[in-house]
Amino acid sequence: MTRISSPPVLIIGMHRSGTSMVTRLLEQQGLFVGRKLAANHEASFFNKRNSWLLASAGGRWDTPSTFEHVLSDQEGLVLATDYLRDCLSSPTTVEFLGVWRYLRCRTLFALAEPWGWKDPRTTVTLPLWLSLFPNARVLHVIRNGIDVAESLYKRQQIGRELGQRNYERHPRLMQLFPKKGWFGTSPRAASRQGAFEIWEEYLSYADRFTRSLGEQLFELRFEDLLESPRTEMERILAFCGLHADPRLLEAALGGILPNRAFSFRHDPELQQLWHENRDSPWMKHHGYNTLEA
Repeated sequence: MTRISSPPVLIIGMHRSGTSMVTRLLEQQGLFVGRKLAANHEASFFNKRNSWLLASAGGRWDTPSTFEHVLSDQEGLVLATDYLRDCLSSPTTVEFLGVWRYLRCRTLFALAEPWGWKDPRTTVTLPLWLSLFPNARVLHVIRNGIDVAESLYKRQQIGRELGQRNYERHPRLMQLFPKKGWFGTSPRAASRQGAFEIWEEYLSYADRFTRSLGEQLFELRFEDLLESPRTEMERILAFCGLHADPRLLEAALGGILPNRAFSFRHDPELQQLWHENRDSPWMKHHGYNTLEA
């Protein structure tokens, strides 16, 4: 029987909430988060498994509610958990571990060093991972929904413009090969309100799946990290079982920009979006329903 040597740290939270920055800070302090990482510091190995889980019910990162069909299929959940357990002890883990760690461990259940992964999709698929790693520590990064919505909206606009330019430049090439994705990242993020609603769904799943974790859960407001970086990082490091390197920590914290907190307050259009959504249960729950937050 496999044995968990060191429980992982699962870094969850809505996309564009600051999970990438938090993950980079933790990696600098000794948390192993994967050998092959995307630009946003997501571990490719877990990204692929989470994308498969969501796609199994016809969903993606921006349509998390379809995952309810997976959660209601009890027999399928047993098979999926067995499949994921086998994946975690198969040669495919070299993508996460790298060659040296794979030759030493052969399985993610034998990692003795502090480790974990970041993928916002884990917020939705969390029950399966907790069934495999019942002692995992969950770090939930939360950012106010208006700034998240604006970030998603801007990313969608940039993606749409890029997709349009590519199509205009190479129409025949794009016609020959079926397009895999949308013009941009998500049609739901084509409006700020639509992007905000994705944020609400992620916060709902996070609350539902973490409320019974007790001391295994650390909820971090991104704005608190920006306001008091040293205090919050020391708390996070203690939660993750890491010992700070004062020199590295000082250098890392120097790059944190406090003015990124509640940036929506400087934009009249975003202030209006806040007024329209300030009574959202999740805005209230996390203290984002006042401009003085």
